[in-house]
Amino acid sequence: MTLPQQPALTTSGLTGILIYDGTMKILIPSAEGIIERQWISALKDLGHDVFSHEFNPYGIGNDKLSIIRMVEENEIEVIFCFDDDSEATLLSICNDYNIKLAIWHHDAPYKFLLPAWRRHYRHVYHFCMDRYYVDIMRGAGYDKVRYLHLGTTPTIFKPSEKTRKEFTTEVGFVANLHIKKAHDQWELILKDWNMSDEDSELVRGLIGIAAHDGIDIPETINVLKDRGLHLHLIMLIIKFVETVASQERRKTPVLALRDLADLKVVGSDWDLVGVYQHQILPRIEYYNELPIFYSSAAINLNITQPQIRRGLNQRFFDVLACEGFLISDHNDEIAIFFTPGEELVIFDDVPDLVEKVGYYLNHPDKRKAIAHAAREKVLAYHTMNHRMEEVVRILQEKSE
Repeated sequence: MTLPQQPALTTSGLTGILIYDGTMKILIPSAEGIIERQWISALKDLGHDVFSHEFNPYGIGNDKLSIIRMVEENEIEVIFCFDDDSEATLLSICNDYNIKLAIWHHDAPYKFLLPAWRRHYRHVYHFCMDRYYVDIMRGAGYDKVRYLHLGTTPTIFKPSEKTRKEFTTEVGFVANLHIKKAHDQWELILKDWNMSDEDSELVRGLIGIAAHDGIDIPETINVLKDRGLHLHLIMLIIKFVETVASQERRKTPVLALRDLADLKVVGSDWDLVGVYQHQILPRIEYYNELPIFYSSAAINLNITQPQIRRGLNQRFFDVLACEGFLISDHNDEIAIFFTPGEELVIFDDVPDLVEKVGYYLNHPDKRKAIAHAAREKVLAYHTMNHRMEEVVRILQEKSE
């Protein structure tokens, strides 16, 4: 492989750090993904050379030789991705060619708490969208972990002039319940765990805690380790707890609003919990239809999954970029980046949600003012271009 010419160096003002000024050559695997396409667009906007290659991080048999050819022919400096596959394809390429691997975790990085993943991926770059996991990963031995909250692409998520009758609603919510997924997860757990009644009660207790307070990963691991369970099984149980606790968090507010407002939900399995069929929309297309839905709803609802402790999900930024009015559950990160009451509204519990939905449905001018202020904040600070600027800055740092 021919090594790329190094760009000029400047001092960053940070002690012991040098910054490369210049264009980076970046490979984005799985480039047909809805988020990866936004990464590519943002990086190109910033003037970098971006290449893409088909890659499935959840499968096996990825075409490693083809990726290697792309790395060699384009003198790739960084592979930036959501995840690697179980064969460590991307890691092995980066190690062989002495290039950087960077992973942006858009959810809880559960598998990277397993010993094998800790051992092999401890020196790659990890970006966490949830501040909570930064300390956990550092404590597990990872030495290049940064907090990087999400962002959106305002050329896609923008106020829509189009209208769709089926999208027009007083309250809109986009989220899956994953009831069938939870059943499959449970069946997988039972194959590896001969559970007692006491064990079943423990799992129910963990679900209740997670639904109310969120999942405390270190504490949950310790509790399950005390049962003599191996770490891989513990991770399966935590994922099951996450799925069921998410259901509880989501369905209770939605059912409270079911008969009080014109409601539309998009996602799986809502018919299984009592939401009326006419209130359920089929899956809608991310790029062309979702912005219209967010713009068409008088109120957009956001409910954070229990594994996200100190992070803002993708829906949060996308809704606000569409100048959609957002009512969200509480998260400590919100007040760091936005002003509650001026750029969005926070609800404390279900009665508070019901009261605030009623109030803002009756005050459209206040909704519009809040939604407009939120979009202005997103455009100023929370686009995907902003996030990619931060990624590149960190990847270009070099210790003296």
